Amino acid sequence: MKRKLTWEQLLRAIKDNWEGHEDLRQLCVKGVPKYGNDDDYADGWAIWVMDTWYDCLDWINNQRELAPKAFLKVST
Repeated sequence: MKRKLTWEQLLRAIKDNWEGHEDLRQLCVKGVPKYGNDDDYADGWAIWVMDTWYDCLDWINNQRELAPKAFLKVST
């Protein structure tokens, strides 16, 4: 995929709430692949995001030393 703008341009447009950047807003609305539109590139990124999110949550949930001691007590 060919890059059409820089991160700095995109961040400036977002910070300006797209005012004065209608061409970039239209590019983002109509010109980029989106998840769920049968686009393998966009769908692949969505899968990567969800896998990474799951892996992070799984790692956090398995870190017993991070949990408050009150939550670790086992009732008998």
